[in-house]
Amino acid sequence: MDTWYTGGDETLDKTKSDVKSLVTGLDHWFANYLLPAKIDNETVVSQGGHVTFANEYHYQTGAQAFAVDCQTWGMLVLGSKRFDQSYASKSQNAYGIWQATKKLAGYYINGELAGVGYTTTLNKNGTLDKPDIWSGEWTWGAVFMTRKLAMEYKSKNPAWAASLEADSISMVKMMSQAAKTSKDGVWESGGLVQIDGSYLYANRRFFIPWGWYANPLGATSSTGWAVFNSWNYDPFALGGYFTDSTFWTQQCKENPPDKAILTKLTAYYDY
Repeated sequence: MDTWYTGGDETLDKTKSDVKSLVTGLDHWFANYLLPAKIDNETVVSQGGHVTFANEYHYQTGAQAFAVDCQTWGMLVLGSKRFDQSYASKSQNAYGIWQATKKLAGYYINGELAGVGYTTTLNKNGTLDKPDIWSGEWTWGAVFMTRKLAMEYKSKNPAWAASLEADSISMVKMMSQAAKTSKDGVWESGGLVQIDGSYLYANRRFFIPWGWYANPLGATSSTGWAVFNSWNYDPFALGGYFTDSTFWTQQCKENPPDKAILTKLTAYYDY
């Protein structure tokens, strides 16, 4: 009978070492390279760039360097404590990132914050211009981010926490209203919820400069975030992050999580 070598502990140790190296490299990147240049005099997280074969990083420039989800999902994952410690020397914090994002891509209805779009664009004069676009999916990202930052800033800066919480509430209220459409089905006003309960991907057709179009159609991405919101469950964190989430008590009655695991998660995410 042939004996097959499976690697065993040797392979596992090498894998663990590789993963540790990757995590160390990513942590270094997140702590040093997120804010390479301002966009329209606003300090925001860079959409990306490329690394040459000479190991030189060239960050993206122009309007495409600003992507809303890099700000919202970025802060939702990193959190204010980690981001603020890394970028205090550059005079920026997670709260400031959100204020800049609203300036560049906030969507307002009668002066009230309804959500965000995707990016900002260059107009005919060569200056940056804020598109009149409202994204369902990316607004949900902003909702969750402002909710998390509000929790984290509550003891350190109550005024910032109150502002962030107010923005979160405003976006949910405006977005979850019924969408009003014209006879041909094109969105005209109201919120982003269709009659079947799904959320529109966007309020109108818009070319997103990283390779696809937004369309005023019901989308799994937008609707999926709405489901997470109904449970107050953050999908970017093990355990859902938010301490008042109803997911565990209502969905896991027959198979509740181990309390020790939840305690570890609470300590890890520093709720």
